[in-house]
Amino acid sequence: MLQLSDIVMSRASSIEQKVYIKSSLIGISHGLEDMVIEFKLKSEIFVSFQKFEFFMVEYDRYKILDSLCNKIYIFAKNINLDSVKDFKNAVFIELDVDDSMTDEWDIIINHPEHPAIFLSKEIFYTESPKEDQFRKFNGFLSFSSDILLESLKVIKSKLTHYGIYYNVPNINLKKRDQEVPTKKISFFLNRTLSEIEDKNSQLIIRNEEITSLYKDIKLSKIKIKHLAYHDYLTGLPNRLLLSEQINHAILLSSRKKKMLAIMFLDLDDFKMINDTMGHDIGDLLLVEVSKTLINTLRKCDTIARIGGDEFIILIEDIENMESINTILDKIIKCFNEPFILNNHDCFITTSIGVALYPTDGENAEALMKNADIAMYKAKERGKNKYIFCTPVMKTTVTETMKMTNSLYQAMERNELELYYQPQVNCTSNEIIGLEALIRWNHPQLGMVLPGKFIPIAEQTGLIIPIGDWVLRTACAQNKLWQSAGFYPIRIGVNLSAKQFQNDTLIKDVEDILRETGLECKYLEFEITESAVMRDRGHIAKILSTFKKMGIHIAIDDFGTEYSSLNYLKQLPIDRIKIPITFIKSIDVDPKDEAITKAIIILAKDMGLGVIAEGVETKSQLDIINKGMCDEIQGFYYFKPMPANEIERLFKNCK
Repeated sequence: MLQLSDIVMSRASSIEQKVYIKSSLIGISHGLEDMVIEFKLKSEIFVSFQKFEFFMVEYDRYKILDSLCNKIYIFAKNINLDSVKDFKNAVFIELDVDDSMTDEWDIIINHPEHPAIFLSKEIFYTESPKEDQFRKFNGFLSFSSDILLESLKVIKSKLTHYGIYYNVPNINLKKRDQEVPTKKISFFLNRTLSEIEDKNSQLIIRNEEITSLYKDIKLSKIKIKHLAYHDYLTGLPNRLLLSEQINHAILLSSRKKKMLAIMFLDLDDFKMINDTMGHDIGDLLLVEVSKTLINTLRKCDTIARIGGDEFIILIEDIENMESINTILDKIIKCFNEPFILNNHDCFITTSIGVALYPTDGENAEALMKNADIAMYKAKERGKNKYIFCTPVMKTTVTETMKMTNSLYQAMERNELELYYQPQVNCTSNEIIGLEALIRWNHPQLGMVLPGKFIPIAEQTGLIIPIGDWVLRTACAQNKLWQSAGFYPIRIGVNLSAKQFQNDTLIKDVEDILRETGLECKYLEFEITESAVMRDRGHIAKILSTFKKMGIHIAIDDFGTEYSSLNYLKQLPIDRIKIPITFIKSIDVDPKDEAITKAIIILAKDMGLGVIAEGVETKSQLDIINKGMCDEIQGFYYFKPMPANEIERLFKNCK
């Protein structure tokens, strides 16, 4: 079947063909359409669209043409007739998939005085243009009645093929050789072509810029890929590349029936390097560590930095456990020598966790996770060592994760509860205080003691909201008892070391006391000796503020740290709590008795009160009383009780 583009080919020697880019075609088409609209030309229009969606872009323009023209014939693929129901004088022709007209851009205006024909066909190259507007077309523009007649004959054949009858009208061919447009057409065309030339010159410049940019991108493709798969600081593989390499190594190990090892390295106390020497030195240290590891290990071993001061080493083709231990010993040994940073010696050690394939995991994610678990166990056991992952470790972590997930929901579900253990005066046997102790009513595990979940809360940061809840609940409950007419006593609340890192701690305490209405003198904060030793200066300042407010301060687990006497005089404390570790054997171990008596004497000499914790037997009580201890807390008198039982106790004591 003859196509409109065939006219261009048949007249190649007699008409001027040009190469147009898509933006030029849009300009020419709009110029011809605007002419019809401006002068309200009662004409026929034949137009082809490569895609029906392109027609929808021009929907409003063609709605105007539909009201002016005698007839509009629109050729396209995938026509949605429901979207063009409002067109009265338009005929939509659904092109076959293989119809070459789908590669054309044509517009024909059949008007006796103002004929116009623009025919074009897309040029296809091996490499498509980077932007759609730079697509190229072979085409020509004519205002000849002769060309119009030829075009209409092709159109008739085309319409007949698609089952539409069309009668070619009589056309005046007296000026068949005249290719000059009328004045009206010239006005629109010149204006349009002028705009097109300006736009095209801009587009050509932009295209050149884009071409240059793509060249630069192509030239730097290798660099970009390297950055995507390697650590920017050390040049080592990153986590993404490492995962791919581990999974590939697993396939090979599976075929060869050999082990592979994943070693998770974390530098010990690296934060201190950054804090004391600066991040630049810290970065330099990471680079030097990377170089040292490269020089220590085999070329076939993979070393990756996965973030911060964390490295992972992949060891393949392992014959036996002895060979792994040899490699690990070499790594630990290479950290014995100082790293030279800007002419300064820098000593640092590393903790290493090891996971083996297939024992500890069958994919990269599982192996790295289990190696990480083992690394933290190495940290707990003193650092500067390596530890292999064990089934117990994995089980413990799994249980901890479950516990962590449940703890996030515990407060929302009101699963937390406070118990209160009375503190008794040794002389009068009267209750003079209470310690608030948190419990977790777990829906599956039952009553969970704080030793199980408080460490998790501290690790996750949940200790902050939990600590606020404990303080608010305890203060509100104490105020409630006072309002009920019970004799006012102090209530002790434990503060975690993590809570002292909260910048709003003092304000939070002030807000809670104001909200609950509890006077400061009826509140006592208990803080462990180990917590104080972590940041003595900072904690001492906060405790001083609380002391000025009228809040009591007690040191819990006194005597468990080696430097107790060195710091004791610096803290604004009211009383010392002797830990259960000394009390439980006080009646059978003379050393524990001697330590307990020494603590009591020390406290008395410093004007401090003393509470003995964990008193469970009459013999323990007798020894403590001999030492002139002030207060007793323990099962011998009272177990921790919920609030309602404490209330009954108060009523019985009236």
